[in-house]
Amino acid sequence: MDNSSSSPNFNKFIMPVSIMAIIAITALVFYTQKTEPTTNPGTQQEISQPMEKKQAPTSKADEQSPNVKNYQDGTYQATGKYISPGGEREIAVSVTLKDGVVTDSTFEGFATDPASKRFQGEFAEGFKPLVVGKNIDELNLQKVSGSSLTPKGFMDALESIKTQAQS
Repeated sequence: MDNSSSSPNFNKFIMPVSIMAIIAITALVFYTQKTEPTTNPGTQQEISQPMEKKQAPTSKADEQSPNVKNYQDGTYQATGKYISPGGEREIAVSVTLKDGVVTDSTFEGFATDPASKRFQGEFAEGFKPLVVGKNIDELNLQKVSGSSLTPKGFMDALESIKTQAQS
């Protein structure tokens, strides 16, 4: 039996498929080299961002970024506000700082309706491990123990505390 008659049909099929596979692999390699996957610690959500080359500082002046803020050690209190389905809510936050790092924090909610009381209570039970031991400028609470609005009030109070601590 002569196999040469089936060979042209095979070549007609395999060549286009091979070319498409090579193009797909090349595109995939190019894409993965252009982006670096990163995770946002607060959301556990993976995102892709373009890779950036970072240069080492060349002098002491370069090492001190204008965005780096110096905070005075101490304990600061502020009221934070946020909007819930039941209206505006207020909370009280206290933060103790040492070298820009939170060493202690307290929280007090003032909600009177059952839903807000529950969410503020859940926040109060779970926020400390997300705050204590962290640099104040790196805090970004979005959802804590099921509460997604109370963290907004905490972050509102934190902005006021940052201002106080810079004075």
